[in-house]
Amino acid sequence: MIILKNTVLIDQKQNKDNNKLMPFICGILCTMPIVAIPFRGGVVSLFSVAFLLQLAVLFKGNTRLVVKVNRGTRLLLFWLGFALFSVLVGCALSMVYNELSVTSAYISKIMLYIIFIILWVSSKNMKENNESLANGIIVGTIVNCLWAALDAFIWYLKGFSLNNTLFSFYIKYGGVKRISIPMSTGLYRSGGLNHDPAHLGFICPFLVYYSIKKRNLTVFLIALAGIVGSASTTGAICSLIIIVVEFFKWLKQANMNFKIGLRQTLGLCGLCVLLVIGVVYFRDTIQSSFGKATQLFYSRAMETYFSSNSTGGPRMDYLRYCPKAIIRLGIFIFSGLGFGTSVFGYMYNNEIASKIGFTQAGLYDVENTYIDYLLDTGFIGFILFFTCIIGAYRFYSMRDKKKESKQVDMICMAGIVAMLLSFLFYHYIIFAPHMLLTIVAITNMDQQKSDIKGKI
Repeated sequence: MIILKNTVLIDQKQNKDNNKLMPFICGILCTMPIVAIPFRGGVVSLFSVAFLLQLAVLFKGNTRLVVKVNRGTRLLLFWLGFALFSVLVGCALSMVYNELSVTSAYISKIMLYIIFIILWVSSKNMKENNESLANGIIVGTIVNCLWAALDAFIWYLKGFSLNNTLFSFYIKYGGVKRISIPMSTGLYRSGGLNHDPAHLGFICPFLVYYSIKKRNLTVFLIALAGIVGSASTTGAICSLIIIVVEFFKWLKQANMNFKIGLRQTLGLCGLCVLLVIGVVYFRDTIQSSFGKATQLFYSRAMETYFSSNSTGGPRMDYLRYCPKAIIRLGIFIFSGLGFGTSVFGYMYNNEIASKIGFTQAGLYDVENTYIDYLLDTGFIGFILFFTCIIGAYRFYSMRDKKKESKQVDMICMAGIVAMLLSFLFYHYIIFAPHMLLTIVAITNMDQQKSDIKGKI
């Protein structure tokens, strides 16, 4: 009997560890879509495989589905449901506007996330699952930044693109021209383990914020290396905003009478000596490299945001002409036309299309997620989504002020802050790390609120 009892306990422990492992793997792989396998003339990302396996595990482990969900999760489900309705509106209008049939590609993705959320909150191990998934995302972002830095380093050293060579099958079958982009100016933009360097525009500031909250210098430097490797203006600007804001918050909260110990004093002195030696002996090299890097970054930022020669139109024009795009949608601004249709109001608007170089060459996303969600899911969908995000931001901000943040709370807060900033500069429509971080943030918040109510 004792042996049988011990065997049962061991089996239960192994099952619990296995249950933690799958969300962790999903978290890692969601940040690296090019880690994939060729399949029938296309590619299948390992994240898609892991995600479907996670759904199967959740379905098998749930004896019954939760009927009642808390407010945050309910709003998130309403938003996805309304997004599905927006897609159907766009598909119905495709009889008039052929381009809008592109929205149908999002139907299966939205439905899978709805099913995932229902199964996720129905799980008895949701708390552990949230922690594992969040930790997996952190590991994935660290690997992405390291890989981007390595890819860029090899390019600058040898003129060899590691990404475009190792993942040539993804370029061939995945419908992308290249993963990392050598610019004509001499700048190299590594995509990390993503099919677009712009994705590091979210990953890097996410890791910057997390490293600051964890006071982890190593992770902070890895995030900065990711920015350099990807040459992402979005990543650089968002990270700079985070660093400046957190620095002033630290100044405000710091006790100016703190004492510096012997180790800290010696460390600062050593750092100053190294900086002086570096400036004296490598001044010309530093000035040349820094000046070139600054000039390249400045040129790219100006072209991206202000030059009319930017591909797809400069990003500032999306903001400037947004009111006219809203008017062009008419009554459909309340429902939206489905994901992937946000440029419709610009491209099919004769008043502005010619001014900013838009051509009717197919629908694509406006490079601003706020505008995307507004035009894709309408005013109603926009309000639903950002009510979720702002509600979670307020919750985790309060926990941070009270010094009550745990590991998963810090990851959620880092994700929300990075989303709110990076949304201004690029389109991240149903981007897997965003969706999974949002699900973790909302369900973790709801669970903690329920636990607090239960104690009262």
